[in-house]
Amino acid sequence: MKTAIRVYQSGRPIIVYDADGREEECDLLLPAEYCTPAFVRQFRQDAGGLIFLAVPAGLWKKLGLRFMADLLTEHASQIPFIGEMTRHRLPYDATSSFSVSLNHVETFTGITDNDRSLTARSFGELALATRAHPPRQTVECFGKAFRSPGHIPLCLASEDLLTTRKGHTELACAMSFMAGTSGVSLGCEMMGDDGAAMTKDEVIRYARKQNIPFLEGAQIIEYWNRLKATSAQPFSHA
Repeated sequence: MKTAIRVYQSGRPIIVYDADGREEECDLLLPAEYCTPAFVRQFRQDAGGLIFLAVPAGLWKKLGLRFMADLLTEHASQIPFIGEMTRHRLPYDATSSFSVSLNHVETFTGITDNDRSLTARSFGELALATRAHPPRQTVECFGKAFRSPGHIPLCLASEDLLTTRKGHTELACAMSFMAGTSGVSLGCEMMGDDGAAMTKDEVIRYARKQNIPFLEGAQIIEYWNRLKATSAQPFSHA
């Protein structure tokens, strides 16, 4: 665990498996502020799932962000199609962490490796730069840097991290806090050649070949809870 934290602290990726009986997927994760075009390319080619940003509660609450499910529910009565869709529930969790999507204002289409790395890196850098800023100033800083909709979706971590929800969004934010990075992580689900999620055994072989730390979600949760119990709580963007 400590080795994985040091790797994350240095700006290199790790791989995290959530849990048996949940998504049962592995995500490639990286502190957002260290994102480069080469990392986006690695995520796109080696993982192949959706590239997203995991955002901690302290930051998304300062920004006034909302869960997409809540936004859609508010408009369900006005748009029948949305009303029909919001009736359905996730098969693996109570709620979805998805919020809005965005691009950096200096991107073109936003989808290229260069564009997505700029968006991800800038989001992480601003998370660091605005830690001590009041909410209004934080909103202004982010508002000047990004436009929405875009090509990188934001996933919002639950407020009581790794207590009510224990998905990759929360696991990624916890790893970032424990590593002393911005709290924001870039993530991507690892897909197999058979059209399904890459199996855990396949991912472990890939991790060994690439010298990337592989963690079970339970390891992160146990270590996080141990830190909380000893009052050595990691930084949270407040």
